[in-house]
Amino acid sequence: MYQYTKITLIILSALAILSTILYFEGESFINTFSPDTQVVSSQGDNYLVQKEAPYFNLLSTSTNKINLKDLEGSALVITFWSTWNTDSIDQIKIFDDYMSKNSSRGQSLPLNIISINSQESFTLVKNFMNRGRYDIRTLIDSTGEVSSSYGIQTLPTTFFIDAKGYIIETYVGILNDQMIVDKIEKILPY
Repeated sequence: MYQYTKITLIILSALAILSTILYFEGESFINTFSPDTQVVSSQGDNYLVQKEAPYFNLLSTSTNKINLKDLEGSALVITFWSTWNTDSIDQIKIFDDYMSKNSSRGQSLPLNIISINSQESFTLVKNFMNRGRYDIRTLIDSTGEVSSSYGIQTLPTTFFIDAKGYIIETYVGILNDQMIVDKIEKILPY
């Protein structure tokens, strides 16, 4: 019995050491063994940062086709989400409240904020938006093609794009009001 306990402690110690190394040195540790592997962190360090935002042409819940060119010339925030993901739903509510708060103060937002629903049907998303009385402009990526071109692996994921069409920052997870304000300031032209 003592020998099994000793072996178990050795294995647990080795796993703890490996976990610590991966937590603090994960990217460089992985690159040591596989230098061609690209590691994307959970905080949104995305391979698209400082590159042009991928083009899209999607149907909105108001049945208009919206494409990236329609939004050129102003800063843009895009959040990818789905109705089955509670974090995504929270993010849609936060963005909707942010937009309502600013428009109720008589301020027009100097940018476009849109949400792109990932891989759900038009009817499901339209009904969800109507039930929640959300005003955020919502596009439907029913095939997941656009989500794939943006490298979406986790929902919600939000992109902050400057007026020239370049992705300045991405964020994976839920953004609160202050985080939204701070990140939007980085993409505004003034």
